Amino acid sequence: MSSIAEVLNEFRSVTLKEMDRVRLMDRYDRKYIFASHYLHELLSLLTEEYNILEVNGKRISRYDSVYFDTPSLLLYHRHQLGRGNRFKIRYRKYVDSNISFFELKIKTNRERIVKHRIRQPDIFNHLTDDASLFLEKKTKVKASLFEPKLRIRFDRITLVHRNFPERSTIDIHLSVEGGGREKKFSNLVIAEIKQERTHRSPFAALLKKAHIREASFSKYCLGMASINKELRQNNFKPRLLQVKKIENDLSTKYGY
Repeated sequence: MSSIAEVLNEFRSVTLKEMDRVRLMDRYDRKYIFASHYLHELLSLLTEEYNILEVNGKRISRYDSVYFDTPSLLLYHRHQLGRGNRFKIRYRKYVDSNISFFELKIKTNRERIVKHRIRQPDIFNHLTDDASLFLEKKTKVKASLFEPKLRIRFDRITLVHRNFPERSTIDIHLSVEGGGREKKFSNLVIAEIKQERTHRSPFAALLKKAHIREASFSKYCLGMASINKELRQNNFKPRLLQVKKIENDLSTKYGY
């Protein structure tokens, strides 16, 4: 059996500049979670229809993010209650390209994801003046209400369909830390299919064939609930149990 790296080398590569056609800052997302032992076979079946993002010779990219919330965790609880028009606030660093942004990610009542962002010199544990102004302009909420709550790191494989605007991301090696606590998810894979309009996706069809179902999922909320057991998490319990089952899956794991 070949390694994940060998399978990734079978894809035709694209550059960051070529990715501009599928930025998809206003889109529909479909999310899936599954155990890492599925990944090798899934990737091997996608090489003819998808290209892969390559950055500085690497086909697995490192991400580093800092998420902000209020002291009472308003954003976490809005998500936990399933409220519409909710948003997340974060800095995100694309480590391998050394590019950082301050980002506002909004989920509308129509289930669309709308992302706004501005370039930053790095990621920080405070809101810079321009980040604060940007946030207040977009949300009408005071930036002074927010403080850093969670740092999330993961590695990402990014696939781009060759014939229509679809970008799929596959996240592995997720780790979270906050409030002096940390947790790593060594067996969890998080896949997202991003499209301007929902239409047939070969990747989604493949996941369905493997009996991997679409799942509402938030890295921020998973991280907060995982390292803060005292938090209200009733609506997250089915997903948390699913993640626990995946992490305890003792099936064969492949190296990266």
